[in-house]
Parts: sequence; C-alpha cells; structure tokens
Amino acid sequence: MGSLLWFVAVGVGSLGGTLVGLALLLRFNEKLSHRFFSFIWQFLSHGVDAKNASLKRELFSTGAHGRVLDIGSGYGVNFKYFAKLPQITSVVAVEPNVHLHEQLLANSACLQEANVPFTFVPDVFPSSKLQGKFDTIVCCLVLCSIPDYAGAIKQMYSMLNEGGKLIVLEHVGDQPYTLRWIIQRTLDPLWHCLGDGCHLSRVPQDVIRSLKWQDVSLTHFEADMFWLAGSHLKGIATK
Repeated sequence: MGSLLWFVAVGVGSLGGTLVGLALLLRFNEKLSHRFFSFIWQFLSHGVDAKNASLKRELFSTGAHGRVLDIGSGYGVNFKYFAKLPQITSVVAVEPNVHLHEQLLANSACLQEANVPFTFVPDVFPSSKLQGKFDTIVCCLVLCSIPDYAGAIKQMYSMLNEGGKLIVLEHVGDQPYTLRWIIQRTLDPLWHCLGDGCHLSRVPQDVIRSLKWQDVSLTHFEADMFWLAGSHLKGIATK
C-alpha cells in the first residue's frame, strides 16, 4: 500500500508540474496560447453548444432582434440559431483568435442562406472597428476571458440602442465561501493561463446590475458540464 501511495503521489506531482510548466509557457506566448485553446476547443465547443441549445433558443428567440453583435463568436456556433430568427436583420461577429476564423466563416454560410447580412471583425472587444449601435449584444462564454470585463460590459451598454438587449450565457464564480468557490479562486491563475485568458471566479452579474437598465432578468443555474465551471448565469438586460 505504501508503494502504491508513493507512485500515486509521484504521478500527481509530475502532472501538476507539467501543467504549471505548460501554463507558464502559454502565459508568455499569446500566439501559442491561441493555438492551444483552439486545439482544445475544437473537441469541446460542439458538445458545450449542444448542452446549451435549448437555453440559447429560449434566450435568442426572446431577446435577439435587429442588428446583432455576437462577441467572442469562437467557431460561430450561434449563427445557426440566428439564421432561424426572422426578427434579426444583420449579424456582426467579433473573434480575435485567428485559429478559429476558418471554421467561423464556414459556419456563417447559414446566415447567407437565410439572407441575413453578415460582417466579421477579426479583433478583440472592445474594437475601434465596430461602428454604430446595436439592437442586441450576445455574450456566450466570453466574459470569462475579456481582460477588462467590467469595462467591456459598460462599453456594451453604451453600444446598445434604447430598448436594446444584452443577452448573457456565462459560467461564473460560485457563491462565496463554498468549496467550489475556494477551488475556483485557488486554481484561477493556472486556469487563466491554460484557458487562453479564461477565469473561473468572475461575477459579471454585479457589473450588469450596476448599470441603468429598464429591466434586468438574470438567473443562476447549474450547467450540465465540468463541475468546476458548472455555476452559470443566463438572462437578458434591456436598455
């Protein structure tokens, strides 16, 4: 038994050391970080989207209309939902990771088939390349990775027309002082490096509620996904 525990301890220590070394490498090499994330996300994105499909259909059919800005579009998994909504008149997608662009553009074909004008902005958000106001801004699993997420949310608010809607579907930090909250905050620096800037413990709901919306409807729920990132936020804020 003692030998078994020793081998387990050595294995765990080796894995931990490998992850820390990889995290440090990615932390100081943005191009490599983008490539690593795209490699991982190609195996996860469609499964995550499938688990959130009913929620997305509910949120988008309720709130998405007019000119839509999809922030952090990734592989463009939201486009197929937008294409089925006649109240959407155009879609602008923002995605900085160059390794996701080819598939994103391929997935935009459904918008063209539905005669929905589509514009792609290969940049971070906020971006000076974005012009004009929007009727809807969509944030799906992106606020976790925008460096100044509080400033970004305020920028989104300013970019919405009166009556415009911010739609959010995000993983967020757990309730304070729970076991998961403690683990999230402990592992956040490592997760941030391995996940191309993603954070486990952010609370965007506080920033959203601090702005002067006509109506805010946000709900916490437990998502059917990796336990550490299972605490989720969904909802719509109307300007």
